[in-house]
Amino acid sequence: MTGHEGVIEGRPNITVDWKAEYAKQRKSRLADSIHEYLEDDDVSVLEFYNDLKDEIQEIITYHNDKKEKAVGALELILGHRHVSFDPELAAKWQVDKLPERY
Repeated sequence: MTGHEGVIEGRPNITVDWKAEYAKQRKSRLADSIHEYLEDDDVSVLEFYNDLKDEIQEIITYHNDKKEKAVGALELILGHRHVSFDPELAAKWQVDKLPERY
């Protein structure tokens, strides 16, 4: 075994539960961040709280923006968009005679 868990002779060990390994590493990264805040004498608990809250809010805002963009794209794909016709084209295509559902 080299220095990396889950690696044999430089090749990945496919018998490792990678999902569990990722969860373990993710939790470790969170612990590192928490320790960094709590061990810094220049950082108050309130600053830690505010930074954590702000980061979660940024994630919410980011995903809301992406959701709105995706919803807008879907609406365009489904044909739900404002269409303004040139008066000549509207007359040519008899837009005024289209049924209300269109």
